[in-house]
Amino acid sequence: MGDSLFIQELYPKIRQVCIMDCNELAYRIYALCRKKGIPICVVGEKWEWFSITSYEGFLDYPEYEKFYIYAEGNSIRREEKEYESNRYGSVSSSFEFLKDIADKNQIKLKQSKIEELESKGASVLSLVIPQEAEVRIRTKAELESYRYGVSFSEYVNAYDYISEQKRNIAESIYGKETCEYYRNGGEDKKTFINFGRFPCFYIRDNLSEKKIYVIGPCIVEGNLQMPSECLVAKLQEKVEKDGYTVIGCVILWHEYDLWEMVEDLPIRKQDIVICVDERNRTPEKGKGRAVYLDSLELYNRLERKTWYAGAAPIHVNADGVDALSDFLYYMYLRKEIEKKNNLPEREKRHCLQQGRILSMEQTAAIASYINEIGIPDKNEWQKIGAIIMNGNPFTLGHKYLVEYAASQVDMLYLFIVQEDRSHFPFSARFAMAAAGVSHLKNVKVVPSGDFVLSYKTLPAYFEKEVYREIKLNAAVDLEIFAHYIAPELGIKWRFVGEEPNDRITRQYNEQMKTILKENGINVVEICRKESLGEPISASRFRELFFGGNMEESLKLVPQTTWKILLEYKC
Repeated sequence: MGDSLFIQELYPKIRQVCIMDCNELAYRIYALCRKKGIPICVVGEKWEWFSITSYEGFLDYPEYEKFYIYAEGNSIRREEKEYESNRYGSVSSSFEFLKDIADKNQIKLKQSKIEELESKGASVLSLVIPQEAEVRIRTKAELESYRYGVSFSEYVNAYDYISEQKRNIAESIYGKETCEYYRNGGEDKKTFINFGRFPCFYIRDNLSEKKIYVIGPCIVEGNLQMPSECLVAKLQEKVEKDGYTVIGCVILWHEYDLWEMVEDLPIRKQDIVICVDERNRTPEKGKGRAVYLDSLELYNRLERKTWYAGAAPIHVNADGVDALSDFLYYMYLRKEIEKKNNLPEREKRHCLQQGRILSMEQTAAIASYINEIGIPDKNEWQKIGAIIMNGNPFTLGHKYLVEYAASQVDMLYLFIVQEDRSHFPFSARFAMAAAGVSHLKNVKVVPSGDFVLSYKTLPAYFEKEVYREIKLNAAVDLEIFAHYIAPELGIKWRFVGEEPNDRITRQYNEQMKTILKENGINVVEICRKESLGEPISASRFRELFFGGNMEESLKLVPQTTWKILLEYKC
């Protein structure tokens, strides 16, 4: 609970809570009231099972100051706010007030996070979507959908149980192609990425340094339009020429605590944050720098097309997304981007919020790992690089890569992946790498540990032979390296081998170029050494080696590797 709002903040005239009868949710509310110090009494013999006395304190407060919750045997609860008039202020579902409390807490938490971003100097916009009661102009299809209770989710999830009339209305609003696409489990063409704990997505081949974070519920998720027609995609089309990537950060209404994770976003001065939600879930404009855009006028235009079904103006179709994305771009984004592009170069990448990736315990574990590696003496003029290598096994291609990288820096860390999920055990791979580079005096071979290309940081890398078509999300692994490993060791250069064949590794290299560059680490991609017109690769060696072609496989590895393979009887 912490500082969350509860009954006494939502209903300030209430002085006592009375819970009639007992079930699990009623017991939880009882415990929360005790924790919050709210006077509470219970009625019903079931409470005696928990050694809680029924009717205790019932007469301590007058009826008009009591808040009744009916747990069992009654489907309503009675809320008595005032004595003189409207004594029975409202009658509604037993636990409906919990939704009211959740909504209030969502607004409170959202407001605090927006104010935090403002205080750091971030550019923040709130796009306000009207509620149904505010929309005066409705099309025929919208009125019919409201009358017959049509919803997109019902069409997708309960198609066989709804009437043909409701199906036709849904298809007329969202388009038959879109409806069928999601009903048949359409392929999700988004690229998913995590910023710390925050799951996000974008619709673009690569991440750019400049980002627009769009935070909100279903309208940001984009499951009411084709992927190419969702809000993130439409905004991306408009800002592509400006070099921005639009990032969708989805926080559904029942997941409002995800707003805590906004602090995980690595926001720079050149970035923009847009919060989208309905009016009743949008904090009031405060004294900060946040800009508010109200879209009500768009919904009440006479010439407006059909945009939504039922009673939820936020559940817009592709036409609604088009209009809202235009509104956002021409009323705010275009001018804001122009301001950002006019910033001095040294200011654009200034970090306003670094983002949080690891817990305190994990940070301590990394510190211990760094100590185990041993930080050598270094000065600010040294050029320090790194290679992270599985070495499964260590080939002539790997040797060429290390030799080239070592010639470009004063010191080179060679991290050998410690996970034992490869054809050759870690001990053998480490020994092969150490022996293969022993002639290079400025190379330090170290185990990768739990936080450098491990199963914890990038599980898909170790499952690539099973999930060959997976879209890789390497942000966590790369952000950990950039924020926690590289600064401690003074690493400013990372070397990788060009990857023409392995799709997963190729994606990893591409994301490395973006994410590490954002954090001041140069990425150098080195052309692969070839043998007989083909790039030398560990996978090619394994194919020949395990296929019994020892003569050809021997040509792909140094003698040191072959010797260790024999020692380990691989």
